[in-house]
Amino acid sequence: MLSLKKIKNRNIKGEVYLPVSKSVLNRNLIIKALNQTLSADDVQEGSSDTVLLYKALGQTEGEVDFKDAGTPLRLYIAYAALKGINLTITGNERLKERPIQPLLKALEDMGASFEFLENPYQLPLKVLKPIDPKTEDVKVNGSISSQFISALMLIGPYLNKGLNIEVDGELSSAPYVYLTQYQMELAGVGVDMDEDEEAIWIDKGVYKPLGRRLLESDWSAACFIFAWVALSDSAQIFLPGLKKESPQGDSMAVFLFKDFGVHAVFRPDGLTLSKKEALAETPIFDVEDVPDMFPVLLALCAIKKAKAVFMGVGNLRHKESDRIEAMAENLKQCGVELKEVNSDTVELVYQEDFVTPNTAYQFKSFSDHRIAMALSLFAFENDIEIDDETVVKKSYPNYWLDFNAVFRAVDPGSRD
Repeated sequence: MLSLKKIKNRNIKGEVYLPVSKSVLNRNLIIKALNQTLSADDVQEGSSDTVLLYKALGQTEGEVDFKDAGTPLRLYIAYAALKGINLTITGNERLKERPIQPLLKALEDMGASFEFLENPYQLPLKVLKPIDPKTEDVKVNGSISSQFISALMLIGPYLNKGLNIEVDGELSSAPYVYLTQYQMELAGVGVDMDEDEEAIWIDKGVYKPLGRRLLESDWSAACFIFAWVALSDSAQIFLPGLKKESPQGDSMAVFLFKDFGVHAVFRPDGLTLSKKEALAETPIFDVEDVPDMFPVLLALCAIKKAKAVFMGVGNLRHKESDRIEAMAENLKQCGVELKEVNSDTVELVYQEDFVTPNTAYQFKSFSDHRIAMALSLFAFENDIEIDDETVVKKSYPNYWLDFNAVFRAVDPGSRD
């Protein structure tokens, strides 16, 4: 358990060194495994997700456990099906519940076969038969997770004639598919996509070596620093390693946090954040393409008592936790209701007579890194306790160190 004291220092200044983007690094690891340039140096700055994927890519027998790592799992399943790697692929109980059937069905259509050791189309499983390298076309559902699309894209160049992917249904989290395209093109493989995002064409080819210069800091992690600035009275924070022309979808933070008074100025080596006057309008967010921003934006709005509406939230129930339910349960003690308008839209409603308690908020992380980091923002309102601070290792291992360096809010005697 971690205890945070209510933040008193609301005039902040300094530098925050963000982790390397795990979205970029996970894709690069698959590319490097396919062009046989993978090395231990590739994960030195990585999160636990990237470490799990790196270890799996080096295994040829036994069992590989992805724990809670959804993106590495999905990318790896396609890689293992391409290579015909016959080991047991598993994960924790939550990962076993997360959807992978559309990807497995697509791989079966490409000639692969699987052994399901517990339940059909769920973990644990084994690859029994690899993809037929003569496969040219495949159809896959794109409405549940863009990771199914990215997994197929990454292996496409290594089929005899490349791969044509037909996207069935509306493409969810499209920026992550564009990120995959960007990384593949940097590695020398041609990728084309039609304007309606219904078809993707992957050229046959071989990935060229990728240098470390292609890595970028994580915009998803940066969103939490944007929120610090939004909740501060004054701020001057520099974030090295963020790029203006970024393929990461969460670079939208520059625009989405502007209404909260966060002013962003790019430099050649990073981004400077400062505090300006916030706008008073009721925010309406569509997070379908930026789902990882939901918890932090929701927490920020709740603290500011903004009657915000969030659209495009349907797939958030399939993340590391059910992020809608996780945030709803935690917000109740703060006098905030997360009301479900429909299956894809929620809004914030506030208890009119709510008074902040004299005792600390007791928060549950639900084993979800983004939930834990979003809840940390409530230290601007009250003392808080978070049941498991270690979950941040999944994407931002140094989050609490950076938080304490800026705010000095971590109670040194708080960790159990």
